Amino acid sequence: MSIWSQSLRRTAFLTLVSAVAAVALVACGDDNGDSEATPTQAETQVATSAPTEATTAAPTAAPTEATTPAATAAAPSGGLDAPTGVTISLDGQMDDWADVPGMEVPLTAIPEEFREEPTAAGDVTATLKVATDGDNIYVLVAIPDGFSYDPENRHLSAALGVMWQIDEGATPQMGATGSDLTDTSGMVDIWHWELDCGPGELSGGVFPTGNDPDCNLDDEYATLTDEREDDDVDSSLTGSWDHTGRAQGANADGIWVFEIARPLNTGDPQDAQFALGSSAKLSLAYWDGNEGAASEDGGWTDAGHAVSVAADEGLDGWIEIRFAN
Repeated sequence: MSIWSQSLRRTAFLTLVSAVAAVALVACGDDNGDSEATPTQAETQVATSAPTEATTAAPTAAPTEATTPAATAAAPSGGLDAPTGVTISLDGQMDDWADVPGMEVPLTAIPEEFREEPTAAGDVTATLKVATDGDNIYVLVAIPDGFSYDPENRHLSAALGVMWQIDEGATPQMGATGSDLTDTSGMVDIWHWELDCGPGELSGGVFPTGNDPDCNLDDEYATLTDEREDDDVDSSLTGSWDHTGRAQGANADGIWVFEIARPLNTGDPQDAQFALGSSAKLSLAYWDGNEGAASEDGGWTDAGHAVSVAADEGLDGWIEIRFAN
């Protein structure tokens, strides 16, 4: 198995419905992106084919701006438009996203009754942007939070989950359904990232399975909360991260910047497939390395994360992404 915790099993990526809001959640685990083992700023131009390689040049400092990137165009309730013909470099920077419409996404901490351990995780508001160059999909998730990164202990660093619906009707509970989440409604595609590589480094790439053995940007799929597996057909996710307050050191205010890319269509039944002129459904989760809950290392806990809230009740917890022609 990969980095998702099995301890939460039927509470992982659980959708909680309160009034008109549906909340999807995911759980991190404890390995290093290996199927068995526990686990500087670069500018990388992604090609029009699958983005799999990087050339790097170490920076002297990170930007220090600590304001949330503006949602440059209003997104209709529950959905976001993704333009095409956009050139994005995977470098952990937001400059080339300036003209891409964004959506503010509330991320809400999991209520105490749905956790197996205490947590100090709080609510945050992320900015989500999606674009294509006609061949690849690019996803930006920008989250205002303090800087925390420890290359020796991933629990003291941030972590991100991006989940896509594969089968129509599949739920954001990792495809599980029913009162005890033991039935499946279909398959979901999971992009899960624990920061085992530094800022600006290219994470992911093409591996024999969805495990990224070095940087822990893993490609996974699931049909139930306790049946999450590494993708064994195609693994072409690549990504880069940074934090705008990194130059100021630990706990500095700023924005986490996560960029992920992948070909629109991989031909892999364990991947969500994207096409110009169509739409897809997405959900987000975020773990805070400064959570400081009752854990041995003081970092984030499996259940100590914030999850996306759908603005549209009819999406059942999903955020709709609409791809332009």
